[in-house]
Amino acid sequence: MDEIEEETTEILKWIEKLKIKVASHEKHVRSLSGGNQQRVVIARWLATKPEILILNCPTVGVDVGSKQEIHQIIRDLAKQNIGVIVISDDIPELLHTCNRALILSKGKIKDEINIADLTEKDIHKMMLDWGDGKWLKNNK
Repeated sequence: MDEIEEETTEILKWIEKLKIKVASHEKHVRSLSGGNQQRVVIARWLATKPEILILNCPTVGVDVGSKQEIHQIIRDLAKQNIGVIVISDDIPELLHTCNRALILSKGKIKDEINIADLTEKDIHKMMLDWGDGKWLKNNK
């Protein structure tokens, strides 16, 4: 198998694995929907066989259906023992994709929380209380 055939096989594998909706693997990425563009970016990084993947706002600008599918991809990657760090200001996204979160304020880690035990409302309350440390004092 020559280099072009190997590359095509790899591309087709990722199109199938991440369910990228495209008429042809030769289409330009910019012609795809936002959700499919995000999947292409994830596929490019996964093709490097990373141990850790850092995703910064992985679903910004994509439709609700694509957002849910990308969240599932992130959860599946974690199940495959790939470390996934999600940076996001989208609290529902963090609740759907993370097990724990580090809370930062003024460039410093304020706390580490277990996401599974919290609701979106809990996190909003924490964000309001963190400024004066009240949440930490009342919940440690």
